[in-house]
Amino acid sequence: MVSVVYLTRINFFSNKAHVHTIAKTCEALSVRDDIDLTLVSTDSSLKTDKEKKEFFALHDVSYPFPIVSLHSVANYFVHSPNFLVYNIGTVCANLSLIAFLWKGRKSYDVVYVRDHLILPVTLFARYILGKKIVYESHYILTKKFGQWLTEKTVSVSHGVVAIAVTLKEYYEKYNKNIIVSFCASSDKEQFEGVVPKVKPVGEKRLVYTGNIDVTGNGDTYGVEDVVRALPLLPPDIHFYAVGKKSAGVHPHELLAESLGVGSRFHAVPWVTRSEAVQYILSADVLIIPKSGGKPGNSPTKMFEYLASGRPIVAADTVPMREVLKDGSNALLVDYTSPGAWSRAVQRFFDDPVISQSLVEQALKDATLYTWRGRGESIGKMLQSVYVQKD
Repeated sequence: MVSVVYLTRINFFSNKAHVHTIAKTCEALSVRDDIDLTLVSTDSSLKTDKEKKEFFALHDVSYPFPIVSLHSVANYFVHSPNFLVYNIGTVCANLSLIAFLWKGRKSYDVVYVRDHLILPVTLFARYILGKKIVYESHYILTKKFGQWLTEKTVSVSHGVVAIAVTLKEYYEKYNKNIIVSFCASSDKEQFEGVVPKVKPVGEKRLVYTGNIDVTGNGDTYGVEDVVRALPLLPPDIHFYAVGKKSAGVHPHELLAESLGVGSRFHAVPWVTRSEAVQYILSADVLIIPKSGGKPGNSPTKMFEYLASGRPIVAADTVPMREVLKDGSNALLVDYTSPGAWSRAVQRFFDDPVISQSLVEQALKDATLYTWRGRGESIGKMLQSVYVQKD
């Protein structure tokens, strides 16, 4: 039995995709009889059993696992828009996690991290406490200092889990003990018994679910590329981008107005996961824009959409091509071309045969991406690292 502590700074009730990924990954590891896992965060919102039950229900976790919700001073700073104040929070988070590790230093074997900003914690765990480290790699950052922290974390870890093939290829020069485990599951059960959102009569619907603002790298998710394609599509086709976080008129709404399609673009405020599923099932075509287009930007929705039974049009990027195959389980397009988006969307409406063929293949491919499979691959990494000699 390997005792694992998964260290994070996540806001448990933020509804962000990575929180769901962490919850389901922890569940997939906890069901194994060779892994004893505890999830730890500097977020203090899961103190009571009731709060933990709500968290598990929110993320469809049927096999609860231990959670430690620290009362960290970092909670007073983490949501500040001020750069200096936010970084004070980061320092406090590192100190809280280091204190936790020191106090429980005899109760765990492996430290699992996915956050480059807690590198001090990682270094403390390895070089002061002598613990084994596994790092889950999610990105290649644009900012030099952040990327240096990331590369350092990779290099000092005993094992690395990359969420994309391109990340594995990039980071192998820093650490040879690296595997690929995609960051999400098709999670087909979430669609069972769900009633789709009701559509107006005669409306054909394109749907995207997720953030519509900017990525962690400061890039856009590419929703604007699809908005620019709307004028080229028939007037009965509407585009619903579900994931507006800001108040007021969104820039994408202004873009749609300037293109004369303001009434056909709908920036829907951020919704719960269950309501997002209702929107997904209401779609005639599901849309995955560029999501930043950088290596490692492997959107979780890509895996969910495979199991939805709806046709997919996606931006042709390297991370997308690792899962979606053009003409097989989706249509991939040059995301810089409005004409490419419009032609691919229109093809599904014009050719029901190709639409059905791609949906059937997508449903088959969805079975390749499961939380159980992710737990298996990461579990083997944790076991190998545990017995590994420094």
